[in-house]
Amino acid sequence: MEHMDTIRFTVEGRPPAKSGRSIFGQRSNHHARLLALLAEAHRAKSAAGFRGFADSPVRLEVEVHSPPGQPGDATNFLGGIADALEVKRLRVQASGPLTHLGYRQHVGVYDNDRQIKEIRYAEKESATVGYTVTVIRLP
Repeated sequence: MEHMDTIRFTVEGRPPAKSGRSIFGQRSNHHARLLALLAEAHRAKSAAGFRGFADSPVRLEVEVHSPPGQPGDATNFLGGIADALEVKRLRVQASGPLTHLGYRQHVGVYDNDRQIKEIRYAEKESATVGYTVTVIRLP
């Protein structure tokens, strides 16, 4: 199969935000957001036959949509999304099994979020709350 250079998907709701507590814990305030992100990433990967970027450098683009007056926290959203989309094997070694995520524990777009070499973030006013994630392989 030919390498894909881009994967894009849209998730309803707000992104998981990185904070003092791991978004991977069942008690995290952002656990439901994490599950939604991983489920949509899985759906997009499956539909496209996408196997991931492995260790290639990538650009992460995030566009958050929300009603006026509901600003996001760009750096925390980016950190949460970046952590969520990496292959979890290193995270499992550091923090234990992630079996509570079900099939989502195996969803990854790139091996490690250190591969992110470029970032684009934007907030757009919208009647609905959601966000679009695009990951692009860099040359």
